[in-house]
Amino acid sequence: MKKVFRKYFINKENQIFLLNEIKKVDRMKGRRLVVYNAKLIAREIKVSEEYKKAKDTIIICIINDNVVKRNAYLSLAMLKYEETEEIRYVNIGYEKKEEYLTNMVKYYIIELPKFKKKKPKVADLLEKWLYVIGGD
Repeated sequence: MKKVFRKYFINKENQIFLLNEIKKVDRMKGRRLVVYNAKLIAREIKVSEEYKKAKDTIIICIINDNVVKRNAYLSLAMLKYEETEEIRYVNIGYEKKEEYLTNMVKYYIIELPKFKKKKPKVADLLEKWLYVIGGD
């Protein structure tokens, strides 16, 4: 990935944001995003400090390429459990199973070519910003 800019900030809710614009994507896109996020979390927590003090982190990648095999220009990725294999199933009585390990880590991936192909009528604030950043 060729990085164009990276902006890092913390909002009033004490969440960390990393905003990346990427022009060219390589095959290691997912790994790179995870490494960026791990560095942010490690930077925010000091040695011997409680892990509970770690801030939520949100990474927003604006990519000028189609990289995610999904039919959407905005994709949210989180740490999700895989489906339980039948051989590993144990009925302990949970009525609702947990789907996510945590919600403190979120990756928003915005693919500009898909946004342009959709030709939206600027439905919300996000689409207004995307027009400013790279819309036609």
